[in-house]
Amino acid sequence: MVTKDISAPPAGRAAQRLYGAGQLLGGPAAALLTLVVLSSGLVPGYQMYTVGLAAVYGLIVLSISLLAGWTGIWSIGHPAMVAIGAYATAYGSSHGWGLAFTSVVAVVLCALLGGFLGFAGSRFSVLYVALLTLAFTLVILEIIGAWKSVTGGDQGVPVETFETALGDLVPSSDEVTYLAVGILGLAIAVSVFLRRTTIRMRMVAAKTHPLAGRSIGIAPELQSSLGFAISAGVAGLSGVLLALLSGFISPEGFSMVFAVNLIAATVLGGTGSVIGAVLGGAFLASAPTLASSLSIDQPYLIGGVLILTLLFLADGIVPTAGKLLRRFVPVTRALGRPARSLSGPDLVDTAGSGANQRADAAEAAVLRTEALGVRFGGLQAVHDIALRVGAGEVLAIIGPNGAGKTTFVNALCGLIGGGELEGAMELGGRPLNGVRATRRVRSASAGHFSMPNFSRN
Repeated sequence: MVTKDISAPPAGRAAQRLYGAGQLLGGPAAALLTLVVLSSGLVPGYQMYTVGLAAVYGLIVLSISLLAGWTGIWSIGHPAMVAIGAYATAYGSSHGWGLAFTSVVAVVLCALLGGFLGFAGSRFSVLYVALLTLAFTLVILEIIGAWKSVTGGDQGVPVETFETALGDLVPSSDEVTYLAVGILGLAIAVSVFLRRTTIRMRMVAAKTHPLAGRSIGIAPELQSSLGFAISAGVAGLSGVLLALLSGFISPEGFSMVFAVNLIAATVLGGTGSVIGAVLGGAFLASAPTLASSLSIDQPYLIGGVLILTLLFLADGIVPTAGKLLRRFVPVTRALGRPARSLSGPDLVDTAGSGANQRADAAEAAVLRTEALGVRFGGLQAVHDIALRVGAGEVLAIIGPNGAGKTTFVNALCGLIGGGELEGAMELGGRPLNGVRATRRVRSASAGHFSMPNFSRN
């Protein structure tokens, strides 16, 4: 048995780093391009507000989506966080506060409240956390209605002009739209960066394997508190932008209908997806116009889209599109690792080390895998497996308990359940990715060969 080094070559590592840099800079680059288009006058003036609203909604949906995807917390309390940020902006504008100071106050206040909710709800199930955040929203709405000296009660309160270092910032102006688009671009970059850090890994580990997390010093309640604090702070900043964009704040804009719409937009785009959050925000901003063009009420439109998404696109639009792309495009890694040809070097070469012998073995291979991996939340159960199994060959998979032997065989058979599959598999020259377990058996029968024999030890 001869083993081969299947690590990525220098050129592959360079391409991977380049792709990672492209992901990190994608949000700011897209925001910059949008700003150029907006400032060029190509977008009509009456649509500037819609663009700014899409950016604000995208920021709110992003905060909810990453909170749910990383910590497993579904919050119905984010409208309250947005309301706190918005009313803090209205109060600061009428009391001579600067925009930067007002934004810091809104973010810090929401982050503290979010951290408390995350810590308090970490000991309960998802349902009870949702009820806790629901109660928080109802309490905040009651406070808004009763504290008329600050909020104006049911009559609302206007937002006045802010003095900034670059001049006066007038509410409802084009400059507010530019600001919202720019902040969304930066938020996307920060989100992509955090996805690769231990901050996100610890949150996911605490969500998926709380007992295992505690055994290595990860406290699930602290991770929930941190995740909710960050998410609530972003929601508070969204409230600042929403107040500046609208120029007037009233409690009707933060009702439970708004909470349902935010959840629907999160599910539509894809929970935990950065691009999906932007898509969800754009959908919410354009929903009134779309509902009007279809001559239906907006709740019917959003409800219908949510039902169709849950029935046919359970993972959301963006994750489903990504899975289809990886299925039909020869790319073996979701994170951009360049695809390696399935005719490349074998992990196990039982035919010898000669070039001709390796070529003959590759041509006769019945089963091939390349960069095969299986991930369950924050646990990478199988990683970067490349092998060839020829007709009539018996392959022994050995390793200690927990090494991933069973998971690897289950991946070949299409039985990984809720796991996330990476890499590529072929049986008789036909790809197995995305093929149901029953169809794999029929494909083997149609090809007049049987699945390779595995002896697991």
